[in-house]
Amino acid sequence: MKVDLYPFQYVGAYKLFSEERFLLADEMGMFKTSQAIFANSKFRERKPNLRTLIMCPASVREHWARELQQFAYPVGDVNVVEAKTADMDIRRARNATWTILHYGLAPHLGDELSDRLRNIGFHHLILDEVHNAKNPRALRTRMAKSISDQADYVSLLSGTPIPNSVVDLYTLMSLIDPDEYELDPDDIISVNRVRSRFLNRYFNDPQMVKALFHRKMLRRRASEFIADRLPELNIEDVYIELEGPQLDQYMEVLGYESKPGRKIMDLEMALTDPSILDEDFKGVSGKYEAIDRIVRSETRRGGKVLVFTNLKEDVTDVIAERYARLKPVVITGDITISGGKREQMRQRFQKDPKCRMMIATTVMNEGVDCTAANAVVNLMLPWTPAEYLQRYKRAHRSGEIRQERVNVYNLIGTIPMEQPSLDIARKDMLDAKQRFVNYLLSGIVLSREELRELEDGERVPRIVKAIRHPSQAILEYYVRWRGIGDEKARRQLRRDPDAAKFIADLYPNFVMAKNAANVYVPLIRDIERRVRHRLSPKVDICCGPGMLGHHLDERTVGIDIMKEHLDKGKEFHPDNLLIQGSATSLPLPDNYAGLVVCSLAFQMLDPVEGRNRALNEMSRILKKRGETYALIVMISNYMDGNNRRKFERAVKSAGLDIVENECDLGPSRLETFLLGKVASKEPIYEPIDLTFIGDKKKKRRR
Repeated sequence: MKVDLYPFQYVGAYKLFSEERFLLADEMGMFKTSQAIFANSKFRERKPNLRTLIMCPASVREHWARELQQFAYPVGDVNVVEAKTADMDIRRARNATWTILHYGLAPHLGDELSDRLRNIGFHHLILDEVHNAKNPRALRTRMAKSISDQADYVSLLSGTPIPNSVVDLYTLMSLIDPDEYELDPDDIISVNRVRSRFLNRYFNDPQMVKALFHRKMLRRRASEFIADRLPELNIEDVYIELEGPQLDQYMEVLGYESKPGRKIMDLEMALTDPSILDEDFKGVSGKYEAIDRIVRSETRRGGKVLVFTNLKEDVTDVIAERYARLKPVVITGDITISGGKREQMRQRFQKDPKCRMMIATTVMNEGVDCTAANAVVNLMLPWTPAEYLQRYKRAHRSGEIRQERVNVYNLIGTIPMEQPSLDIARKDMLDAKQRFVNYLLSGIVLSREELRELEDGERVPRIVKAIRHPSQAILEYYVRWRGIGDEKARRQLRRDPDAAKFIADLYPNFVMAKNAANVYVPLIRDIERRVRHRLSPKVDICCGPGMLGHHLDERTVGIDIMKEHLDKGKEFHPDNLLIQGSATSLPLPDNYAGLVVCSLAFQMLDPVEGRNRALNEMSRILKKRGETYALIVMISNYMDGNNRRKFERAVKSAGLDIVENECDLGPSRLETFLLGKVASKEPIYEPIDLTFIGDKKKKRRR
């Protein structure tokens, strides 16, 4: 059969043929399959009885079988390995021209069938979407590696050859050049060693590693060769701010104590459809409302919409029911490949004018032609740039149907606080990974520092921050500050200013600070009613972003050692007078304040020097005339009986008396000490050891 190829296809096929072991990394929709088949036909001229194994994603097996039957010359037998008939299919592989095995089946063949497949002696190995074989420990990769080491010719195909990290490249390089890049997947220690060595080599001489990679790879952009066949592409990030019950549900999930994987899934549910987590949820998900708007716009003139979701359970069925009028098809991992059922559903979406929506999980990410879609909606973003590109390239490609334009919509849920939502954190991670991919696929030259930033970055920490409740993040941060003292605190702030800013941004949403305010605000108002005048000025020691003034809704004077807190306070409660300083040396005159408050911070002061000095400083700045008070709020049971007696002695030496003491207040179980100024007593500094039982770390039981 005569096949007309584009000139660029001849170049790709020639590279696969002449190099014999090569990576064809053209963008999706560039007919890599036909280039590999053409190279395979040339190999068969050289070796007439050539046996070929094609490993590919399950979703494109039928595509490979059709393409081989249509374009391969001379004709031959196509043998597709099925799960139910694997034994017989592997027996047939010895005499078949082409054997097709999908990656998902490889781990389930068992040792006997796997060994038989490895021992058949394939001459040509084609690994389609080879990024599926990047993990050297995975059974699919180990099978591909053992067969490639024996094969005469190896053709790797991938529109997304760099899935995540530079170490992923090592497996690809070992498939292309096994002598230079040795890899024994069965030896875990060896795998770790060679990958680590490759990573060091990359950091020491990144351009050399990049050059080696490009010498064995051909990468072309579709826009440069088949632009006339591609629809116009428009990508839009649609930001949806959570509010009302949906925001409450999201924040509740943030507060869960659960494993990261479970928590991420629950947060995805809260961002997408909170009713999955709470059947009593009232309202409509913001993302569903966004899809409503997109669907109305795109289908008004007969367009079709392809929706991708990371979640299968309860989401695909809900969307299908919501848009039943569009006669949607739903393709998930539950839809069997055997009998061509999945392909029949794809064809229905492609050809049936009544079917105007396809809802798919990641099983439809790779290879398949969904060019009937005018719009692609990512209900949630995927985790890698490779997967993201795979999704919208289902529609934005040269294929069965030609469109003028394809719109891609990324639905990104946001929360009204400084902490990033999971969607925002994932988008930042994708952007960071994409910069790394762009570097490796282009002629960009970067410094070692820039490379390390791209390779390591803050991608994972960003996700970690996003899945912690703000209160949890603040607690974990400040637990490390127990008894830290001024100098160590300043060193910590200089060492990690980004962490300080992150905590300052979150602090207005700190639940314990709000619970503390619910304790001290009524107490302060009650005292003012009793003394029949305002206690002013009010001084907030270790004020954070000015919590006392915010919760009292009046102007207060705030002192804090963290500049980041004060910067946040200027926007949080701008009426406050905020001053950078320490509780042990207040930058205020004697006889100044009517009330001093130190909430949730006394325990951070140095136990021997700082706490005594802070009590003396509170006494110093309190007015001598009239009733003036200092109020300390801390967690209940932070002191035992002996600690309390020492604290009472330190209070008296500072010229103060304990007027009231209340424990176990509010949901955070807080304790308050209301201290009154004794006008007749001058503060006498006495270095009493105020190390409390709450300062001591409990030893782990063995």
